[in-house]
Amino acid sequence: MSFRVELSLLARRNLKEIAIWSTEHFSAQQTMRLLDGFDRALKTLESDPTRFAEAAETEWFSKALRELVFGVGRSRTHRLIFSVEGEVVRIHAIRHFAQDYLSPDDVS
Repeated sequence: MSFRVELSLLARRNLKEIAIWSTEHFSAQQTMRLLDGFDRALKTLESDPTRFAEAAETEWFSKALRELVFGVGRSRTHRLIFSVEGEVVRIHAIRHFAQDYLSPDDVS
């Protein structure tokens, strides 16, 4: 089964902020590698997204949230927080490991 991956407005904003921060602190090449890692992570969600672990935030939400970690090379620095709704994988947010957990207030 193939799933369609959709990014919420918050996830799109998160990605833009990550890209801006990365270009200010790292080389353009490193930023491109991070964004490529994000693209690869999205592609893995197109098949069997339920194989990923439940996110810690699930207890605060009315739906099951899962997480996929990604980064550059072996360095896993970010979490895609998503839910599976039928044939749609909805990315709710992208968080750096240093950030607090996603709260219901973040997505309202």
